[in-house]
Amino acid sequence: MTGQLHNEEDFAPTLSGSPFDEPPNTDEQSGEEDYEGSGVLSGLGEKNDLSACLLALLEALDWQGEPHEVAEALPHFVENFDITSFRNVLAILGFESRGMTARLDDIALEHTPSLFLPDDGAALVLVGQVEASGDDDADEYYSIEIFDSTAGQYVPMVQENPKGRAFVFTPVAVEKDGDEGADWFQAVGNRFRGLALKAFWVTFLINLLGLAVPLFVMAVFDLAISSGSAGIMTYLSWGVGLALTCEIVLGSFQSGVFAFIAARLDNIVGVEVFRKILCLPASLIERASIGAQVARIRGFETVRRFFTGPAAVVLFELPFSLIFIAVVAYLGGALALIPVLILALSAGLGLLVMPKSADLAAKASEATRLKQELTVETLGAMRAIKYCGADGLWLQRYRDLSGRAALRNFYSAQYISLLETYSHVVLMAAGFATLAFGSGKVESGEMTIGALAACLFLVWRALKPLKDGLTSLAKLSDVESGVGHLNDLMDIDANPVRPSSGRPEEPVKGRITFENVSIRYEPDAPTALDDASLDFKSGKIVAVLGSNGAGKTTLLKLITGLYQADEGTVRIDGRDVRDMTPAELCQSVSYVPQAPQFFYGTIAQNLRLANPTATDEDLRRATRQAGALDDIENMEQGAGDWKRTGFDVRLGDGGAGQVSPGLLQRLNLARGCLKKSPIVLLDEPGNGLDMKGNKALMQALSNMRGETTVFIVTHRPSHLKIADRIVWMEYGAIRSVGRPKVVMPKTRGKVL
Repeated sequence: MTGQLHNEEDFAPTLSGSPFDEPPNTDEQSGEEDYEGSGVLSGLGEKNDLSACLLALLEALDWQGEPHEVAEALPHFVENFDITSFRNVLAILGFESRGMTARLDDIALEHTPSLFLPDDGAALVLVGQVEASGDDDADEYYSIEIFDSTAGQYVPMVQENPKGRAFVFTPVAVEKDGDEGADWFQAVGNRFRGLALKAFWVTFLINLLGLAVPLFVMAVFDLAISSGSAGIMTYLSWGVGLALTCEIVLGSFQSGVFAFIAARLDNIVGVEVFRKILCLPASLIERASIGAQVARIRGFETVRRFFTGPAAVVLFELPFSLIFIAVVAYLGGALALIPVLILALSAGLGLLVMPKSADLAAKASEATRLKQELTVETLGAMRAIKYCGADGLWLQRYRDLSGRAALRNFYSAQYISLLETYSHVVLMAAGFATLAFGSGKVESGEMTIGALAACLFLVWRALKPLKDGLTSLAKLSDVESGVGHLNDLMDIDANPVRPSSGRPEEPVKGRITFENVSIRYEPDAPTALDDASLDFKSGKIVAVLGSNGAGKTTLLKLITGLYQADEGTVRIDGRDVRDMTPAELCQSVSYVPQAPQFFYGTIAQNLRLANPTATDEDLRRATRQAGALDDIENMEQGAGDWKRTGFDVRLGDGGAGQVSPGLLQRLNLARGCLKKSPIVLLDEPGNGLDMKGNKALMQALSNMRGETTVFIVTHRPSHLKIADRIVWMEYGAIRSVGRPKVVMPKTRGKVL
């Protein structure tokens, strides 16, 4: 597979990247070879010349980032890793790119490092200028060094001079967040000032050209008809035809600008909203229903529709109504008072009806949101609804919400229809008033009949924004509300700046300490964990025992940093978890949840969520440790060219398909083993685990003893007996801590 996959765009999307602490070595071998052992590119599957150039180019660009960031930037499913995928990966890592057609010798030094795709040949990385030596008597000279993806090493500039496409990559400046309380959406909108200014001047030219038709009508009545000259009519027709053509072209450009702004806002705001939701503290996310989260993501839809609809054009065209009114005043004098008076009355009416219109629109939007939330909730809990036989109840709930939404949307639409009717009537009345008062001026000789006809067109054109303006009042309130929700979401401190502990970074050993830790999920809720104090040395296996609601899962989530204690401190190796960055906690703690959660993707991709740089051998080791390797190697999916086997078998959104619940639990365990963290947290791993998986779990726990600190929430006697210590919890309080033979007798008859 060569680098001739030319379906690229001139400019790839750009996103900001993050620091890189361990760049590849600059030996003769490529950066890919340096990282091959860590599996940076393992997620790509079949490699080609472009994938071979990826790490070499990052090395040449002096990218400062972590290997796992490269692995996470790779596309999810890709049959051919082409230049578009290549540029998108670099964009995610913080580089914008531009392409140019050139011969290899023509690429200037300032355009290196760059990627070069010959028309006939494999991709090359142009590294930059290196010192070279010629004959003994010759002066030293400099040459551009290249990375040859075919040979897999750095070589001097080739003698041939092939033609192809060069892609230059430059780092994108990371935009700093504004001051606290700043308008986030306004800051995003400022990026489009240049385009908005262009749209403003294009609208100005369109409105100037809009004078062509009224003036043409006036010329036809006053010159062509009165003189009977066909030549004048021909020239006038050519002139107005040219004006209309220009207006069509400019109108298309104006529509393109608004469509581009809407599309870019859709992408920028949508991605940022999704990123923010992913970064929100678990305490905020878990309190909201899935439907509410969906409503958050869709909250900016009204903002996007504002720029794609007529409302945005109205805001740009409204100031230019003065041009048409001025021409009416020049041609008809006092006739200009008609559009001025109507605009003033309509503005006053708009201010009066805006609260009512906004209220109706808000109620309709709220009713629609509640209906959507119920729909999402139903789809997520369909099996439970079937088991409980609650189909009729759920149908009645949906019927009530759907009827309420339909009624409120009807009221809102009816109100908007009344405003549209008013706009239409006002336009007709303005035309009638112009003809009525203008005919008197024609009879008195103050203006010609051509001027009267032109004034009629001009009055309608001046009042054109009125037609769409009144119906856009409700949308303005929706836009204001949507922007407010966006700003509120962006103001949430999703990743609070953690104070530095002032200690040098050391490998985490795994000692866990709780000092008088208390936490409530809600201010008025009972205590989930009350004054808990624990201290376990690294390498211990700790079993956590207790009935439902005892606080076992809360204990684990405090260690992971998903929740923070209201009182007391949780320490890892003597360091407060609040002083540790999310990246440090993620690397130090491996969490295996009670319910296995798998996503659409291959088995390998789902496992690599825990360790993106894991090699194929790492996957085999982890699945062997979890007792799942044999089952995976025997799996097949599809047929013929679409046949997939082993780790390439794809799972559905919920891990459904041919994978049994027991195997899913073992894959869940394998994902925890793959991370190689010094601290492993297992939340009820015995639930759904078959005999084979339980045997593998017991063996894995034995292998971890002394090297990994393990917290396992369990009720199985076999798990409890293998533990070094047992923590017995009831109602958020720790009842007893000690060796199994000491604690287990105390729990008899008291723990389900």
